[in-house]
Amino acid sequence: MSRSPLEAMIDAACSCVKCGRRGSPGTCGCWVKLECPKCGASKLTERNDFDPPRTVKVRLQCPDCNAGDFDTPAFLDAEGRELSWEDAPAECEASQSGTTGIAQPQSEDTPNAS
Repeated sequence: MSRSPLEAMIDAACSCVKCGRRGSPGTCGCWVKLECPKCGASKLTERNDFDPPRTVKVRLQCPDCNAGDFDTPAFLDAEGRELSWEDAPAECEASQSGTTGIAQPQSEDTPNAS
């Protein structure tokens, strides 16, 4: 799909609200494209600190297509290759190990480890 001359002019006049770079939305790296694999709906959203560094697209079911299932996001780079959690920043180590990284309160029946 080609862009109209008006859309090109708007893109040239606009800049990213986060970094100030001019150009089409999403070309600066501050944003990722969310895309539903079922219906194809998409939108730009701010990059999350937990996204792998080279992520440009995240495939995840939209609320209209997800019937309550636990959908797993797929992180894709600019060439469309899926990125793994090994590519994620250090903050994601809790996600990799399957823990939440949040200390759980102990009940009175649970002996204190200290």
